[in-house]
Amino acid sequence: MKRCGWFDFEATKEKFPIRVDSYSGTFEIDLGENYDNKTFIGKDVEKLRGEAYAYLRDVTAGQWKPFIIVEHDSSGIQSKHKIYFEYRRLFRLEKDDGTFLWKKWNGPDDSHEGSPGGSSFGPDRDDQYRNTRCLPYSKETWNGLLEITKAIETVDKKIKEMVDSGDLEAKLKRIAAGTTHALDYSPIVSAKRSR
Repeated sequence: MKRCGWFDFEATKEKFPIRVDSYSGTFEIDLGENYDNKTFIGKDVEKLRGEAYAYLRDVTAGQWKPFIIVEHDSSGIQSKHKIYFEYRRLFRLEKDDGTFLWKKWNGPDDSHEGSPGGSSFGPDRDDQYRNTRCLPYSKETWNGLLEITKAIETVDKKIKEMVDSGDLEAKLKRIAAGTTHALDYSPIVSAKRSR
């Protein structure tokens, strides 16, 4: 397809290429990754401009709200000693038809402030083994997830130390006999919570 012009969206001062397939006479307006790669295709270029305009008007007028997607995957774990736990911050826009657009969290990792970035994908709800929750963003919820990460890192460090130690077999036998706790792990309680 060859570019044959531009579609200008004045509200955001953006330009999008209009392409034409000279063999079929089909036009295309691709809004790119910032708009979920939405593409309008057809033989009537003015109709396509109208559709692209309506779509951009609705998307840019809507309110992008921050969310956290939390996923735990138990997919076909052959043995019960694996963990898949992921979480990420995104911005979500609910369109008039009830569907959603997602944008990446644009901001420093260590900050609670962010803005909508490039296009992203939302929660994977098609995988039967993946447990997914989509939560409204709050500092407290995000900090709770960060605490879980710290706990996982602490357990991982203890497992590494145990495997690297010279008495791994003896430790495992004591754990099996119930004379010692697995990994000697107890969650870290912050000073604020212990008061």
